[in-house]
Amino acid sequence: MDKEAVRQRIKKLSEIIEELNYRYYTLDDPIVKDEEYDALFHELLELEKKYPEFKDPFSPTARVGGEPLTHFYQVEHRVPMLSLDNTFDFAGLEEFYLRTCRNLSVNSLEFMAEPKVDGLAVSLIYEKGRLLKGATRGNGYTGEDITHNLLTIKSLPLKLKEEVSLVVRGEAFMTRSSFQLLNEERAKKKLPLFANPRNAAAGSLRQLDPKIAAQRPLDIIFYGFVKENDLEQIQTQQEGLERLRSLGFKTSKLSRLCHDLQDMKAYYNFLLQQRENIPYDIDGIVYKVNSLHLQELLGTTSRAPRWAIALKFPAVEKVTRIKDIVVNVGRTGALTPVALLEPVQLMGSTVQRASLHNEDILKEKDVKIGDWAVIRKAGDVIPEIVKVLPEKRTGEEKNFIMPSLCPSCSSRVVRLPGDAYTRCLNPTCPSQVVEKIIHFASRAAMDIEGLGNQLALQLYKEGLVKDQGDLYLLEEKDLIRLERMAQKSANNLLQAIEESKKRPLHRLLYGLGIRFVGER
Repeated sequence: MDKEAVRQRIKKLSEIIEELNYRYYTLDDPIVKDEEYDALFHELLELEKKYPEFKDPFSPTARVGGEPLTHFYQVEHRVPMLSLDNTFDFAGLEEFYLRTCRNLSVNSLEFMAEPKVDGLAVSLIYEKGRLLKGATRGNGYTGEDITHNLLTIKSLPLKLKEEVSLVVRGEAFMTRSSFQLLNEERAKKKLPLFANPRNAAAGSLRQLDPKIAAQRPLDIIFYGFVKENDLEQIQTQQEGLERLRSLGFKTSKLSRLCHDLQDMKAYYNFLLQQRENIPYDIDGIVYKVNSLHLQELLGTTSRAPRWAIALKFPAVEKVTRIKDIVVNVGRTGALTPVALLEPVQLMGSTVQRASLHNEDILKEKDVKIGDWAVIRKAGDVIPEIVKVLPEKRTGEEKNFIMPSLCPSCSSRVVRLPGDAYTRCLNPTCPSQVVEKIIHFASRAAMDIEGLGNQLALQLYKEGLVKDQGDLYLLEEKDLIRLERMAQKSANNLLQAIEESKKRPLHRLLYGLGIRFVGER
């Protein structure tokens, strides 16, 4: 082929593959076998390697991940990504409905109801039908540019069906089955497991290396748009969702128009029953005034729109047995009793541990070793024991007694007057030191990418880090002798530690983990 024929073939292959992606990942309607798709993709990949001058930066091959970034760039949102007000029962929903009707001087209102996907909110900018940029929500006004990772999501359109310019909002997530497979793979490689699908999705999109995101099966559902540019003519939320679908965006098939309060309640009951059958986590329903004109009249507060509310689902509860109770030592020396459970599937993950917080709560709930207990995830994230089931007791259950010596360093523990926790006061206690390093590296503190629980423990055990300051003395030769630490991983960690020096003072103060000094 001559060069013009190659250019045309690359263009044609890109169009065919994007259409196949759309049919498979957005419509769930595949029209070719996997082998045919793979052959087309491989042909495009080879042509782009041979003729890189014809490669489109938003080619379907970009979904396998490009070159790593050195840092995230900041993106200012054209229209703020506000939070939502929450309610937890029908009384709160009714109060919101009546207040909204009163504010508009009407007797009834139509609301668009949509499942509240439990993922990571993102904002995307398209110019003339092509993806220009994508960012996280951040603080609502400024987010992080994660375009390089969003490109790897196969259900996200890189080019729209029409050459329109718009800003759309969506939720990136991971299905429960994909999450389970990801954690199984990480367990085989002895890597830290993700706590839940939302945590896994957020961690994937905040990678500097897009090849990591490409290896993780992310999906995205779009729920909103900024009424500007080519969407000025849209009059309702329902019309907007239909318009997004026509452009190639994936929206929720479970959305429903509610004509009054009774419809809103009926939809809640319907979706609550369907919750376990939906392949991804939802934690409630978002109700939005359907008319965009009325949304503008209602306006927003400093943090949330007055025309929308999220009605949260109750936490899913399961029953399991408490095999044992052990004690964890935290970064402030607090001794926390933790129940070891018979494994149980709960909200997309296997739960085997639940914190009992402190001795008083353990006694208040009358928890014994061997008890059967009702557990749930607080906020759909952290496992907790709701109550024990004394009617299931056999008489073989045992009381738990808090230790008098620290299980980590054997120092004597004390409970000071007015303190809810028994504490180890030894500042060199190994558990405290490791937890302080983990806290120091956390996102809200110094945000050292790649320094997780297992690596912090490894650094301490090898004698490389005895406090947070030692992190800044690490060298490549120290790291590459660690288990599962290659040269590239070592350099990435050292780069992340170097980047942390740019954090503002308040992040450093929080990262030091001083008792009574919090994030705010």
